[in-house]
Amino acid sequence: MKSIILTIFLFLIAFQPRAQQNLLQFKKLDINDGLSSNQINTLYKDSRGYLWIGTVNGLNCFDGYNSKYYRKSVDKEGSIIGNTITRIFEDYRQRLIVITSGGLSVYDPVYDRFSDDDPLFHKNIEIPKNGIVEIFNDQGNNLYIITRTKGIFRYDPKADRVSNFDLIMESGKTPPPITGASFDKNGIIWLINLELEIIKFDTRSFNVDRVYSDISEDLKSSVFEHGLFADSNGSIWLFSRNEQEGLIKFTPGTGHVVVYEAALGNMRISNNIIASVIEDEWGNILVGTDHGGINRINRITGNVEVFQNDPGEKSSVAQNSITCLLRDNKNILWVGTYKKGVSYYHADLFKFSTYSQHPYRKNWLEFDDVNTFAEDESGNLWIGTNGGGLIYFDRGANIFKNYKHDPSNKNSISSDVIVDVCLDHNGGLWIGTYMGGLNYFDGQTFKHYIHDQNDFNSVAKHDDPVHLCCPIHHEIAVACQPIHIFVT
Repeated sequence: MKSIILTIFLFLIAFQPRAQQNLLQFKKLDINDGLSSNQINTLYKDSRGYLWIGTVNGLNCFDGYNSKYYRKSVDKEGSIIGNTITRIFEDYRQRLIVITSGGLSVYDPVYDRFSDDDPLFHKNIEIPKNGIVEIFNDQGNNLYIITRTKGIFRYDPKADRVSNFDLIMESGKTPPPITGASFDKNGIIWLINLELEIIKFDTRSFNVDRVYSDISEDLKSSVFEHGLFADSNGSIWLFSRNEQEGLIKFTPGTGHVVVYEAALGNMRISNNIIASVIEDEWGNILVGTDHGGINRINRITGNVEVFQNDPGEKSSVAQNSITCLLRDNKNILWVGTYKKGVSYYHADLFKFSTYSQHPYRKNWLEFDDVNTFAEDESGNLWIGTNGGGLIYFDRGANIFKNYKHDPSNKNSISSDVIVDVCLDHNGGLWIGTYMGGLNYFDGQTFKHYIHDQNDFNSVAKHDDPVHLCCPIHHEIAVACQPIHIFVT
């Protein structure tokens, strides 16, 4: 029998008010696409639109179609200084500052080569090349270099001068090393140090505005250093790889603290070991965890959604061990993983939602060799398969119900090979089968119209496929030998 197989997937239009799915669909980028390694350390999108991917075995540049990688080479002049890439930044001249296992490299895109030094670090004040925590650019192209122990350096390209604030306290005490920094929309650099103090540094006055100490007993010192992220709503998110701690939301204006951790409760996240925190375009907080996938915290309700790898879903995130997150200027979410490369998401990447057979999901598609389908008045689908019976897809509930032939039940469908389906004006479903004649389903039972060799007017022979023509003037045309017209 010839059958029309609509590939291994059933494609349905994604934008349907009745079928809003709470899933992020990802595409993948890994060694099969030219990456030098699947173990991702850091991600950066430069001002020219290139994605830079730092791995344990080289620096990669992805232009949206192809990947190119850079590795250390003793035989090649201008190669990168080390292969394990930990951080990537960009300066005011569109050059990349790359922190590697071998030290700092500066990449010049004009000449496509690296240098181990740069005049930027040797102005009126020397800028250390070691111990860099973060580098930020403001709207005036000033460059802020945050270091662990040497304070904050600001380079003004118009004046070609460097200023330095060493963060020494009024008491003269040497400040603890800085472990994390974030630049907010108001020109404030937020810092966290080893003593878990939160420092508010105003770039306009180039001075410390305030220091917050002992903000929460849930913020614990450990062998793991803390990072922080300043969101667009004025809150600071504190995190580390300490599995006993979780994620802490601190609002400086009120002193209010909210704790998210992997324990029972409304503020539960999937894992306390956190590698990265960023914000999506709607102000929701995205949290990359180790072995817990991605958590999305609603900016209004505080509710948490979890997005994890699903072996039965090719479009799920590649791995649950997340190493870094990046949202670029096109609002594409880039996800670095520990051993499965890069996953990336944008609502426009998938014009269609993809439904495929799943090995263990309940109320899901049990068979994905599809011959035909019809849509009812509610927008739900009747799907005829090539051996898996009849399937009903409820778009609103996003679930599938399967109807299969049961030899012990005379009211079941007569064959699992569905050739055609058609709905009449009463909402009844007509089903043309192979090796099972014609069926009519009223929502409860199946009525069978089968071949009778003693009746010329009966439907097709047992081994003939039964095709249907959609109703015209309350009639269903059945394409078999002979052709039948059913009045509905």
